[in-house]
Amino acid sequence: MARPERFELPTSWFVATHSIQLSYGRVLIHLGKTSLALMLAGQYQKTGLNVLFVNFEAVLDKHWATKLGVDTSTLFLWEGPVLEDGLNAVEEATKEGLVDLVIIDSLDSAAPRGELHKKGSSGKPGAARDVDDDTIALKARTMSQWYR
Repeated sequence: MARPERFELPTSWFVATHSIQLSYGRVLIHLGKTSLALMLAGQYQKTGLNVLFVNFEAVLDKHWATKLGVDTSTLFLWEGPVLEDGLNAVEEATKEGLVDLVIIDSLDSAAPRGELHKKGSSGKPGAARDVDDDTIALKARTMSQWYR
């Protein structure tokens, strides 16, 4: 299938400041960002396009995704906590032309590899860290390098 230069999906979504509200008959449904992204993925799939869903929380409810219109059997799904691995999955899928839409969910939950292997100030794994620990800076540097 030839990919259009500009792709538009017809929607009837009403976007509020912090939540999504859909009217389904007499029922009002409140949805979060993940649900909205899954609905968008389902719309892309219905037109024959491929979607990569990168989930750093690794808790995608496939039953809920199916209810939102996602065909989980054709969804490219990457799950895991390591930031670099998720970004590599995005890079590989896009370079190979395998996907038309990339959804990165819960980027806040992504941890750079260096953070996962870092020990707290006491030297024990998982120990409390000092204010001087640069985990936020490490994530920012990793993202910056990837965007280049």
